Amino acid sequence: MFGESFVATLEREVAEEAGIQILTSGVFKVYELINPPNEHRVIVYLNAMHLSGEPVPSSDLSEVKFFPPSQLKDLSERKLISPFVEAVLRDSGLL
Repeated sequence: MFGESFVATLEREVAEEAGIQILTSGVFKVYELINPPNEHRVIVYLNAMHLSGEPVPSSDLSEVKFFPPSQLKDLSERKLISPFVEAVLRDSGLL
């Protein structure tokens, strides 16, 4: 929504799309993803903590769930995480 902060947007979108409430503490990191000729994105990642609710996918999502760090490492070893998301997880200390 126009004029909505990153924090307010994330909290609203996660509630709408995954059915959970979170508390967002701020921006973690900003990434620029450039894949010529047709892709150039700026992606803003924020830190957040789960407050309540069980994740349930909306019509925009096929699946939603929480992953403990040990499972993220397993998914990484099995090459089931994209290189970009792996970089984000490494930067966050989760991998």
